[in-house]
Parts: sequence; C-alpha cells; structure tokens
Amino acid sequence: MPKQLKNPKALAPLGVICVLLTLWSCMFYPMLHATPKNIPFAILSLDKGAKTAAGTVNAGKTMVQKITSATSASDGDSPIAWTEFKTRNALDKAMDDNDYYAAVVISKDFTAKQVAAKQAQTQAIAKQVQAQMEAKMKAQAQAQAQGVAPNATAQNGTSTAAPSPSALAQSTTATKDMPVVTIITNSAKNPTVTQNITASITSTLKQAGVNVKTSAVHDYGLGNASGSAMLAQLTVAPTVLMSAVCTLIMYLMTKPRKNASRKERLITVGVQACYAAVLSLCVAGATCFLITVVGGMTIPVGAVLPYLWICSFCLMLLVLGMATIVLPLAALAMLTVMFTMSTGYTAFEALPAFWQDWIYPWTPARYIADGIRSIVFLGQGAFNSTLVPLAVCAAIGLVAAGIGMAVQCGRKAPARG
Repeated sequence: MPKQLKNPKALAPLGVICVLLTLWSCMFYPMLHATPKNIPFAILSLDKGAKTAAGTVNAGKTMVQKITSATSASDGDSPIAWTEFKTRNALDKAMDDNDYYAAVVISKDFTAKQVAAKQAQTQAIAKQVQAQMEAKMKAQAQAQAQGVAPNATAQNGTSTAAPSPSALAQSTTATKDMPVVTIITNSAKNPTVTQNITASITSTLKQAGVNVKTSAVHDYGLGNASGSAMLAQLTVAPTVLMSAVCTLIMYLMTKPRKNASRKERLITVGVQACYAAVLSLCVAGATCFLITVVGGMTIPVGAVLPYLWICSFCLMLLVLGMATIVLPLAALAMLTVMFTMSTGYTAFEALPAFWQDWIYPWTPARYIADGIRSIVFLGQGAFNSTLVPLAVCAAIGLVAAGIGMAVQCGRKAPARG
C-alpha cells in the first residue's frame, strides 16, 4: 500500500469529496421521489338539474361523484384531496385565501345541456338513418327499373351503415351546446403541480364529452410559457448558492488574526457585516438578472430585488456567525441550506414523509420560494411574513458571532520563549 494512503490527512480530501457528492445527490432526492398525496382541490356543482321523461335528474352531482372517486385510493393517500363547496362565494373566498391549488366548477345548466346534447344526437342519428334508408330505397327502385338486381347496389358504393353516436356527436353538436365545466387554477401555490393535475382532469373531462373552460386566480403575466414553473428554481438556487460562496470567500479574506483582541474581533465582525450588506445586494441583482434576462420573465423587480437582498443578507449573517465560532461549522450551515433547496420548488404534499416532518418546517429555501410567489402572484410587498424565519436565521448568526468572539477571546495566548 502506498505511504500516502496510510496518512489520514492524505485521505481527507477524498472523504470530503465523497461527502459533498453524497449531499449533492441527496439534494435531488425529494424531486426524484415526489409523489403527490392529498393535493387540496376544490369542487363546486351549480347544476340545477333538469326534468326528463324518467323524472328529475342532476348530472352535476353525478359528475362530482365521478371526479372525486376517480382519484380516490384504497390506502387513503389519494393524489387529490377534494373539498366540495356549496356556494360560489365560499369557493371564491377560499381561492382568494390561497387554500387550494385549483377548483372545478360545474355550470348551472350542466344537466340541461347534457340532455339537449343527447336529444340532438338522437335526432341527428335518426335523420341520418332515414336519409340512408331513403337513398337505399331510391337506388333499389332505379335498379329495378333498369333491370338490375337489387343487391347490386351495394357493389355500386351505396352504404347503409349508420354512423356511431360518438362520431356523429362530434360533428353535429357544437362546442357551445356541450355541458360546461370550468377549472380555476391558482399559480400562487405550486404551479407545476397545478398544471400537471389540471391537464389530467381536463383530458378526462374532454373524453367524457364535456366542454372545459379555464380561468385563473393569483395569476401574473410573466411573459414566458414556463415561467410560473421555473420562477422558484431561478430564484432559490442562485440566491442560496451565491450567498454561500460570497460569504465564504469574504470571510477568508477578512477573518481576524489568531490573537486578535475583543475590540479587533468586534470591528472585524462589523466590517464583515458591511461587506455582507453590499454583497447581498449584488446577489439580489444577479438573481433578478437571471430571472428577467436569462429566464425571459417579467417580474415586479421593485419588490423582488429588496426582498432577495434581505434574504441573501440574512443567509450571509448566518454563515458568518457560524464561521466566527469555527469554519467547519459555517461549511456545515452552507451545505445544510443547499441540501434543502429542492423544498423550495417541490410541493409540500409531494415531499417524502421525512422531508415533510423534519426539513420543510425550517428550511430557508422553502420560505424564499414562498415569498417570491407571494410577491409575484399575490401582490404582496417585499416585507411579507416569509421574512420572519429568515430574520431568525440572521439572529442565530449574530448570536453565534457573539459566542465565537467570546470563545476566541477567552483562549489564552500561547506562552513566549
């Protein structure tokens, strides 16, 4: 065995690389194992029903049962957790409060249009069959007059087969006459999950012969078709990564000398905080540049820029405080924040149980993503409630800085001579 392999110090870099690669791969674990469970969706039937020869029917209630039962699971972990509303006012308030990813609304004339569509189909089929029978009889009469056998008309290309009801329905029933279901999407939740599930529901309804219309609440014209899905990724990752890297480089360039006094260390921490304020502004500006120029999105920069400035500054203070105690602790804090970045763009309901219970409640990345969505889609300002947990991170950093200075100053200077 080579001598270098017997030296633990020589193996340390390899161990660090292995740990970093493991943490980096684990960062994508929630995204790769995302399984939607109990995504909150709302449903409302305004259908008033209709009278038919068989009595009064209400197809809207039947449609609600079909939609909700189609996504149910025997183990209780359904992809969608449906909440049925009784009034439109209650539904609108819940959507305004950002409680649901989307809502399905069945129109008040759903049954009436469905009955009318079926009647139109039946009448069209009857007319088509009658026309074909008349054409057949006419062809047979002409054949007899010309002395041709009646069964020869089939060889002349005359068809007597009636079209299928589904094919005839598509050609005879106008879209405006079909029963209508409206899907209301909410971009302020997780846009990716909303779009995927909404597309699945829309496809199912259209196959059932339903005219699907869409509308949106908490929407914002980002100017990019994939903007709502990519907004969190282009915000969280650059902010976290650039904040961590800038902080580490700045600390290594400004750290106090080994035997510095308490006053010198206090001045150094103040200087580092000033540098952090400037660097965090640069990080916020660079992130906005990535979103608007590289991502091609239109965002309210006047609110997003100061928000990201505060977020980056809080993260820098956290890392700086840990570095004041000991540099490996700062590296651990950086890796922890980066390790949990995927919670910022993965819906809570799709996260594995461990991440839901132990990671999601405290990770800064989640609050940054929520804050950006609140600004862009909910119209909130830069100073919103998501800054409170980030302010806690800054406070932890300041406390850690105080502890670090006390520990470093409490150590005795090495004896001379």
